[in-house]
Formats: sequence, C-alpha cells, structure tokens
Amino acid sequence: MKALTLLEGVKIRGEGAHQELIDYISKKHSLNEQERLFLQQMRDYRNRISYEGFIVHQNYILINKSKIVEIIENLKKLLKNL
Repeated sequence: MKALTLLEGVKIRGEGAHQELIDYISKKHSLNEQERLFLQQMRDYRNRISYEGFIVHQNYILINKSKIVEIIENLKKLLKNL
C-alpha cells in the first residue's frame, strides 16, 4: 500500500499513518468495506503483537489465508497498472 501512495506522490506519516494509509488506499482504489475493515483488523493485530506481545493463532491465518492472498494480488495488480 505504501508503494502505491509513493508512486502517486502521496506521503502519509505520523501518528495514525497506517490507519490513514488503509483508508486512503480503500477510497482511492475502491477497496470494498469488508477489505478495508479486514486490513484495519490486521493493522490492529500487528500493533498488539508489537506492543503487547499478542499472539495470532494459526487458525486465524488458515481461515483468512485466501482473503489475505486475494488482497495481496489485488494490490499487485494496482501497482502494475500505475
């Protein structure tokens, strides 16, 4: 996502930057609300892992693997089309 914004000349920094990045990409590139919420949830998990030692269970990854791969592939397509 950051690669997309950099290629577009957009810099998002500071407090809340990752949340803003997800919201920007979702709006600019028409990600649906379900994808946006899922990315925000993953951002929250990443923060909890970093700051609280939270552990993501393997089942979460297995259950959501196809969704994660789909979002990654969609982001790759967006990058190729810029």
